[in-house]
Amino acid sequence: MFVRSRFIAAVLSAGFLATVLTGASAQHEAVALQGEWRVTAITEAEVPEGVEVSMRFDDEGQVSGRGGCNRYSGEYELAGDRLTIGPVAMTRMACPDEQMTTETRFGVAIGDVARAGIDETGALILSDAGGARLIVALPATD
Repeated sequence: MFVRSRFIAAVLSAGFLATVLTGASAQHEAVALQGEWRVTAITEAEVPEGVEVSMRFDDEGQVSGRGGCNRYSGEYELAGDRLTIGPVAMTRMACPDEQMTTETRFGVAIGDVARAGIDETGALILSDAGGARLIVALPATD
């Protein structure tokens, strides 16, 4: 009986610890997402030199930045590694073709984001539900 009680206590303790660690991990993901990011690639294509694409995630569920030409803002929700962005509002200035093409790709990609993670280099990786990389960003250094 004593051994059985100790076994049950150990199992319950392990379950509690796993729950605490899982919660801490999810909280860490949310904290790691917040801040300023410089987008370096969209759907596996590098952002062209001189084109600014950025993302800023605040602690109140707002995302904003530059899409290549125009400024955008919207809401986001992060639960563990699941990320939902949108709807997003964007200004409507006209810019050179390279900027507009990049912005169009970014607009499509941001609407398809389903997951977020930080890789071993510290890069933010936003991917779709199937795991395909949509957006890669580095912490902004300004």
